[in-house]
Amino acid sequence: MTDHTVPPRGSAPGISPPHVIHVVISLAHGGLERLVVDWTNARNRRHPGSTSICCLDQLGELATEVEGDALCSLAAQRSRFPYDRDAVAALCSLANTRGAQTVLHSHNLAAQQYAALVSKAHGFRHVCTQHGANVHNHSLLNRIRSRLLTRYTDVMVAVAESTAGAMQKNFGIPARSIHVIPNGIDADAVSEPFTASELRFRLGLGANSIVLGSVGRLDRVKGYDRLIEVMPDLCTDLNVVLLLVGEGPCREELERLAQDLGVVNQVVFAGFRSDAQRYLGVFDLFVLPSRNEGLSIALLEAMASGVPVLVTDVGENRRVIDEGRAGRILPAEAREWASCIRSLVGSADELKEVASRAKLRVREMYSLRSVMRSYEELYRHTEAR
Repeated sequence: MTDHTVPPRGSAPGISPPHVIHVVISLAHGGLERLVVDWTNARNRRHPGSTSICCLDQLGELATEVEGDALCSLAAQRSRFPYDRDAVAALCSLANTRGAQTVLHSHNLAAQQYAALVSKAHGFRHVCTQHGANVHNHSLLNRIRSRLLTRYTDVMVAVAESTAGAMQKNFGIPARSIHVIPNGIDADAVSEPFTASELRFRLGLGANSIVLGSVGRLDRVKGYDRLIEVMPDLCTDLNVVLLLVGEGPCREELERLAQDLGVVNQVVFAGFRSDAQRYLGVFDLFVLPSRNEGLSIALLEAMASGVPVLVTDVGENRRVIDEGRAGRILPAEAREWASCIRSLVGSADELKEVASRAKLRVREMYSLRSVMRSYEELYRHTEAR
């Protein structure tokens, strides 16, 4: 597919940037939400008061990391049919206070609906970013809804080529209408990790344990059940522990699975951690077993921290790890994962070299500065309705 990424250009001197309101469901812990917080803080540092976040539902755990007075919640009743009119009116009022040049930047389908309604009625510019294939939105109703909303969205953005392909296939959005702007992180700002010995002590991990780890929402799409299912095999000849950092709706189910498989002492649930990046210091291998993925922020952070990574071949994973040169790909069959992991943990020199290439790749290909330049170009040149 043709790359529609907007070429980054510098901002014109002396021109004030438009105010941007990021519209999200909440700031519950997740990759999308982490990006919105980082983008907002970075843009406000450069242009004070230029960016805010509007949560349709509740604020969420990451709200405390938003700097300054840049955050509000509408407490929308999204179950109302066809939508919560009071929430639309409140979002419109918020946009009006920011001025006629305000840009609504929605993230994923539910937020897009509310931003599109305001854009349609009052002419505010509207940019929408899809952060993944969003398989839960593939019902006929949501396909129709997405096509209608696209008419009231000035610019559609995908975080990856694979996401853009899914938008074309599932929602009928033409390729020419989609800009591809990969996610990016500030590699220099990745939190200093805990030392392995310090964190092992905190979590009660053995000094000689091999730690497989992952950071992410405990949801079925992340595939952590498949990773737990290979633990009994791995534990037959390895002193291995699986450390999962994150919360989510599947936690109790995953805990029961570990109990049923007899590996409850080898699977550690660390829960939500606001300093999750620091836990990367204890991982011997970062594993991303997703069934579906866009462009994982946790993966980029692990690579930037020098942790060897092992991923499923979904979404943008293969491209991110440079076809296997900056990471390794799990076999398609989950029953083969144990032998793959066993082989990798026995190849320390190889993993060290791969991790070194991964750090360099993140800095060169997935920088926050490049991402923000590309979005700034969209904000400035999107035609007002």
